[in-house]
Amino acid sequence: MDGNETPASESRTKGALCYIPFAGWIISLFFILTEREDRYVRFNALQSMMLLFLYIGLRIILGLLTGFFESTDMVVTILTTTDRLISPVYFIASIILIYKSYIGVKVLLPKIGPVAEEEV
Repeated sequence: MDGNETPASESRTKGALCYIPFAGWIISLFFILTEREDRYVRFNALQSMMLLFLYIGLRIILGLLTGFFESTDMVVTILTTTDRLISPVYFIASIILIYKSYIGVKVLLPKIGPVAEEEV
């Protein structure tokens, strides 16, 4: 597939399915293991898995830091507020990526997109 070429309808649908919040990891894992030829699907599957790992990692780190700084009210407030913002941001990003993938636009997320593209 050329960089200017729109992926086939089936590829766009598969790519969009990878970004379903909190369930797309199963679909992504399936496509990573089974799709050998379709670079568009593999890219979206890898990028969605990396986005999910980033989301989970941030939640774990913020939870640990909140527990560590539990005696400092201001730090806990900042960490808790940040933690509460991460889920809506992840959900909104997932919805945008579903839409973009479905219309055939390849979105490279900062830091993760180039890595996913290189691994495809």
